[in-house]
Amino acid sequence: VSSCSNSEYSLDNLVPGQFHRIAYFKNSGKNSLSLSTVQINYQDSLTIIKAGSDPSLTADVKVQVMTQAEVDSVYSNVEGIDYKVVPEDAYSFDNGQEVIFGKNETGKYMTVTIDPVKIYQQIKENPDAKFVLPLQLVSEKDSINSDLDKCLLIIDVKSPSIAFGDESLSGQMIYKSLDVGIPLTLNNLTVNEWDFTCSLDESQNTQLVAGYNSFHGTSYEPLPEGSYTISDLDFKKGSLADTAKITIDRAYLQNDHTYLLPLKLAGTSMGDQMEVSTTPAYLVVSNPEYGIVYPDRSQWKVLFCNNDNKMNGTTSDNAGPYA
Repeated sequence: VSSCSNSEYSLDNLVPGQFHRIAYFKNSGKNSLSLSTVQINYQDSLTIIKAGSDPSLTADVKVQVMTQAEVDSVYSNVEGIDYKVVPEDAYSFDNGQEVIFGKNETGKYMTVTIDPVKIYQQIKENPDAKFVLPLQLVSEKDSINSDLDKCLLIIDVKSPSIAFGDESLSGQMIYKSLDVGIPLTLNNLTVNEWDFTCSLDESQNTQLVAGYNSFHGTSYEPLPEGSYTISDLDFKKGSLADTAKITIDRAYLQNDHTYLLPLKLAGTSMGDQMEVSTTPAYLVVSNPEYGIVYPDRSQWKVLFCNNDNKMNGTTSDNAGPYA
């Protein structure tokens, strides 16, 4: 009679200890993330899996941010792509970087909060680079799947931008005042969720007028300060376009002179979350001594005519009421 010990078939003998619990990123590898500067405190979730032969075991792992030297070694130098690690103040881990699995827990979420504005500032300074948040799983006592231990978040950030819908505008003084509409457009955004205002930079108006005249061979005068007011420089929630209004008072202008008003955006009440175009628009205002208005006569009807200036009774000299 012979017998065998159950110890021969224990988990430790059948499966090596390093396979009892193994952690890895579910979304390992490269992950692209497209953000906008208007997304304040954007949150992204990472899924960490605990697998292995014994699900009843606990596990303790940590998510590390790889250094620039490590990213260069693993990614940049291999692929020939300039990956840049995002600055430390552009992200945070909501519940720390340590992930502890209890018994029979097989998955955990880790939330990362990202500041798109700080990353966008880096993108503007280094437009040829790709900015990344490179993460790696490590543990002092538990096994990590070396094929699934890295997660490279490749982050691209766009900024909504305000621009003039028409960069060349004109108007003619006929009455005591003149209203001119200035179209504005909101770009790089599909939905506008805010009410906000725009501001103008008038500090360089004299230089801009001189530059315009030099380039176009004109001799326009700067529109005098105090002769105009600008209103409705704002966007309403839900709108991607707006029309500002400039009202010009003729009392400040000289007859038979032509004036130029440069319009340059300075910023918005959204601060760093929105950009403005640096290209100015120009409004040309002419002020003739006698303004002439040609009315639309297509709907006029002749009620009475005592002389149509017919010549010889057969031909017309185009001086009649129907001319």
